[in-house]
Amino acid sequence: MEWFWVIVVLLLVGSAASLLGSFIVLKGFGMLGDAISHAVLPAIVIGYLIGGIYDNQWFLILAIILAVITALSIEWLHQKTRMYPDGIMGLIFTFLFALGLLMIDLWTYSVDLDPECVLFGEAAYIPFSFFVINQALVPKQLLFSLGIWFITIMFTVAGFRALAISTFDTVYAHSIRMMPSFWQYSVSVLVAILTVIAIESVGIVLLLSILVVPASIAFLWAKRLHSMIILAQITNIALTSAGLFFAIYVDIPISAGISIIGGFALLISVILTRKKK
Repeated sequence: MEWFWVIVVLLLVGSAASLLGSFIVLKGFGMLGDAISHAVLPAIVIGYLIGGIYDNQWFLILAIILAVITALSIEWLHQKTRMYPDGIMGLIFTFLFALGLLMIDLWTYSVDLDPECVLFGEAAYIPFSFFVINQALVPKQLLFSLGIWFITIMFTVAGFRALAISTFDTVYAHSIRMMPSFWQYSVSVLVAILTVIAIESVGIVLLLSILVVPASIAFLWAKRLHSMIILAQITNIALTSAGLFFAIYVDIPISAGISIIGGFALLISVILTRKKK
């Protein structure tokens, strides 16, 4: 039963990430998740100082707030300046990450914040952190992942036309008063929330992989946005399944296994699509 919850959480997080990844890859914001995941370090430190332990509600609340502020700042600077997205993300996340390291050195130098846990997470431990609901043990990450997955699906279904136009032609979206900034900011906010939720369960490495790889593979093969989104979802399921079995077989972290399989799949897709042309 434990592995069932692990697979469900991985698929939910991967589904939401692949869906949002389709839009951020097209906009050139593929490393947004990386920027946010590094930028929330100050929130982790402040949450520890308030709550006294690493795993407390202050960490989640403050990390989401800082992640959203970071995502909105990146999007705002991209729209208001001539800087490219990668330069903006590099500037903001290095500043906040360095600030977090300084805070650790000044106030929490005796705390053991395991970098490997943050990088790779530990999906196998998902069933062992739970809420008790009607005498049933429900994994915390299942509820968090289900919530962000549902919000992402509803957001995409409700605003698909506006998202598509805002992604491909911002000028036209402005001309028909479709508020492209609202939709672009909304995507960034959802990525920020997903990043914070996913760090504990799947880690930064897998999060970056599932945000970019399924969408990138789908981009290489699909010719329309809706086809790209569907193919990204199918790719996520295939990579998650194959990566999970690979990780168990060679005895490595699940996140690393899925990321390795994803990397090979993307490389093969690049080679095959170039030959096709």
